[in-house]
Amino acid sequence: MKRCIVLVAVLGVVCTACETWPWQKNQNPPVAQMDTQTAPSADVNTKDPYVAPVVPVPGLALSSDQRFKDIPLPIGVKEDSDRTFVYESAAFAVGRMVYTSRASLYDLVQFFAKECPTAGWKLDNVLQAGGETHFFRKPGKKLEVNVQDKGVSGGRRLVITLTPDSGPGGDT
Repeated sequence: MKRCIVLVAVLGVVCTACETWPWQKNQNPPVAQMDTQTAPSADVNTKDPYVAPVVPVPGLALSSDQRFKDIPLPIGVKEDSDRTFVYESAAFAVGRMVYTSRASLYDLVQFFAKECPTAGWKLDNVLQAGGETHFFRKPGKKLEVNVQDKGVSGGRRLVITLTPDSGPGGDT
């Protein structure tokens, strides 16, 4: 009796796992063949160049609200006015801008690695210790971008320092 119940249970499980039965009709219609009039041309020597589809670029977008026009800033950062100092004159500009962000450390670092060279900054070096700091340079200016992780509830702190540069070999 026990064997019969086990056999019926096993057969029930096996039978329900099958998707097709010999007595069932095919529910899916056959694939329609492409009409030769609507088929794309098989001519390989076409004059039209291949255009790749536009794929959205992941990452942070560039903000139009920037403190300095040549320093990129991502959308969604909030300025910490108590820790920010900026001085700009016709002769030079100097500043330490402090922001907080909910974006990931990786996204912020990738934003500056991509956007600073676009704005004319040349990457000098990178320091990874307690966050990540990128050092950029352009004629007459130095830029330091430091991103620190402040934990789950603290978000990220972004410190951007702009200073004058006397050039290679000179005092800075």
